[in-house]
Amino acid sequence: MKILITGGSGRIGFKLVKRFASSGNEVVSISKTSTINVPKVKSSFFDLADAGKTSKAMNDFIPDIVIHTAALTNVDMCETDPKLAYAQNVNATRNIIESCKKTDSKVVFVSSSFVFDGKGELFTEDSGPCPINYYGKTKQIAEEVVKDSGLEYLILRTDQPYGKLEAWQKDDNVRRVLKALQQSKEVHEPLDWYNNPTYINNFVDATAELIKKGSNGVFNLVGKDFINRYEWAIKIAKIFNKDITKVEGVDSTSFHLAAIRPTANISNDKVVKETGVRFFGVEEGLSELKKVAYRD
Repeated sequence: MKILITGGSGRIGFKLVKRFASSGNEVVSISKTSTINVPKVKSSFFDLADAGKTSKAMNDFIPDIVIHTAALTNVDMCETDPKLAYAQNVNATRNIIESCKKTDSKVVFVSSSFVFDGKGELFTEDSGPCPINYYGKTKQIAEEVVKDSGLEYLILRTDQPYGKLEAWQKDDNVRRVLKALQQSKEVHEPLDWYNNPTYINNFVDATAELIKKGSNGVFNLVGKDFINRYEWAIKIAKIFNKDITKVEGVDSTSFHLAAIRPTANISNDKVVKETGVRFFGVEEGLSELKKVAYRD
């Protein structure tokens, strides 16, 4: 199978590249910020908002499947620079879709829990999007672009992915907290931000299984625990044997950030039933990460 993966140097994209390349697929990786060195994988470096370059890459390869993980995920930057956010999260997705129409490729689009506001309900795949910040809005619009394409598609919503990271990849929440604690710094974590933290290996396993089964539609690929950032940081400190007294719970308003964060509790029942993949809770995910951290 021929698979093109955007955002191939990123936290999720890189693991998908390695997974599909190692299982005998022909893989092309496209990244905006860096190329990667994976055996038998062709890596290209350009901005997907460039329609011409996107079209050429697609036409040169003619993939069976495009896994679109690339996005501007800096939530506050999306809020303060909506033009850039729209270009990176919507226009780039449109460019991918238009190229997929010409190559008749299936689209796997990685979306976000931020399409929901998180107000007082458990969100399933059938829940109507209701974003409360501009990042979430761009992901909602991009989802609609995928749905309206007429192509076979998967939309995979996730939340706070974490796992073993490469040196060049930006910190996830776990590495950020660990870095501070390793330096004996105080860590101020919001009591009012809740997430379903998602172990990246679980996400990759479920994605591979959905593709193998030929599944279509929308799936929530998130961890099973709904937890606030303070409680998550305490668990990080305990499992990695760091000083929990350095972790302090605060209200998020003290950060004076540009974008409001949702607190959306997401159900993963559908993907678990579809794939049989068991998504870890926070303690199990962190314990697994501890086994592989800084090696592998």
